[in-house]
Amino acid sequence: MTVPVIRLVHEMMAEWDRDWRNPVRLLLLGPFRRQTIWNLAYLIFSFPLGVVYFLLLAVFLVTGVALSLVIVGLPLLLIAVAIARWSNAIERQLAWRWIGVAIPAPLSGHGEPLSRRVGRFVRDPVTWTNFLFLILKLPIGAVLCWAIWWMFSGITYLLMHPVLTVFSPIYGAGDPVRSAVEFGLGVVLIHPALHAVNGAAFVYGRFARLMLGPSDATLRVEVSEAEAAQARINEAKAEQSRRELMVNVSHELRTPVASIRGHVESLMIAAENAEGTPGATPMDGAHIVNYLGIIHRETERLGALVDDLLALARSEAGELSLTLDEIEATAVVREVHETLAPLAWRDRSVTVIAEDAGRVPPVMADRDRLAQVLLNLVRNAITHTPAGGIVSMSVTEGGPGGRPDPDFVTITVADTGAGIAQEDLDRIFERFYRVDASRNRASGGFGLGLSIVKDLVTAMGGTISAESTIGEGSHFYVGLRRAQVPTRRRSSVAPRPVATAVPGGTAQ
Repeated sequence: MTVPVIRLVHEMMAEWDRDWRNPVRLLLLGPFRRQTIWNLAYLIFSFPLGVVYFLLLAVFLVTGVALSLVIVGLPLLLIAVAIARWSNAIERQLAWRWIGVAIPAPLSGHGEPLSRRVGRFVRDPVTWTNFLFLILKLPIGAVLCWAIWWMFSGITYLLMHPVLTVFSPIYGAGDPVRSAVEFGLGVVLIHPALHAVNGAAFVYGRFARLMLGPSDATLRVEVSEAEAAQARINEAKAEQSRRELMVNVSHELRTPVASIRGHVESLMIAAENAEGTPGATPMDGAHIVNYLGIIHRETERLGALVDDLLALARSEAGELSLTLDEIEATAVVREVHETLAPLAWRDRSVTVIAEDAGRVPPVMADRDRLAQVLLNLVRNAITHTPAGGIVSMSVTEGGPGGRPDPDFVTITVADTGAGIAQEDLDRIFERFYRVDASRNRASGGFGLGLSIVKDLVTAMGGTISAESTIGEGSHFYVGLRRAQVPTRRRSSVAPRPVATAVPGGTAQ
């Protein structure tokens, strides 16, 4: 017990030093704080709780040990252990809520095999100091309650006896001088008595911390083991993520490469037949243009995937940063509209509109990255909106869906496309995830677009969410933080893995 006692003395001295930074205030006003009432209640309740703990433990421990040779004894001992753990939890809560002493929970070994948990429980010193504390709580509580009763009963006698002698002779003859001295002494003793209550609660709380909680060295070892275990888990997850990324990239690269190879081989065969066979009909220009168009599109898809992967690699290497400026979101929306509206109408007969919301507060964002986010979202919407449909962009104050929020400005990209099922809506921001029903491979995407968008928006301190109804369309909400000051400020932000927007859009 030498080391625990020394630790207890050091903790008391450290707490004493902190409390005595203002000694005058502590000496004069300390006993009259509300905390004194909680300290007194903690000391008084220690006796009845000690009686309960002692009776329960005595019954189950003695009976369990006496019947240990038969099967009945083991369950009784297990019940005693459970009572000890339950009592430990109660004492920790009382110490924290009533006297402000934080007692760490004993090491549980949760998730370990049962045999190892039992071994940890038996070897843990807190297990046995916990039993000892619960047994000692009865005599300690009795002594504290007797001391409190003796102290306050004496003070009550000194305060009340002079008053009672005035009204009834059975309490003795009234001597004004003696009565005044007794009453004054009683008033004076209230102050040190309350100080004694606070001091006893202080010492008792530190004693409970010593007996019920693990030592600082044990906690440090436990934290180190937990951090090492979490590091191993994170490393395993990172390795699994890298393997999945390699598999997905290999799969995505194989498709455009195979398509390019097939069409180039078809062109080569047609050219060889036309040269080597007299009178053979050469391939007409329409077929050549069709093959070359397919090769061109697949080359663009291949280049887009490479660009995305390079951007992801730069981000993970910490080489991609954002410069946050105070910008006008409406101006970026207008630029995106001017860029994509003619192409959407020419290629897919889709109308792109930018709603005029009037004066909207500026936001803190990277202008180029915000344009990249909106280009990606609008291209997605155009790709998955049928001919004659509408894609709209709007900027409003507040949170998504018109929710009041003075700190945010929301950019909404809505379409009248096929919509996204609810079970897919929760996963559309994952890498390489595509909704097979409406966001298929034919759309030209790789499942990286919305993952890129989410990473960029998050890096700018914003949020992104989506709502969709099958057959009616989708709404994507980009929430950006409103600029708080009129002056410009710049900061570099290292985002999570992101990539650049790709020509032609990437699939959701």
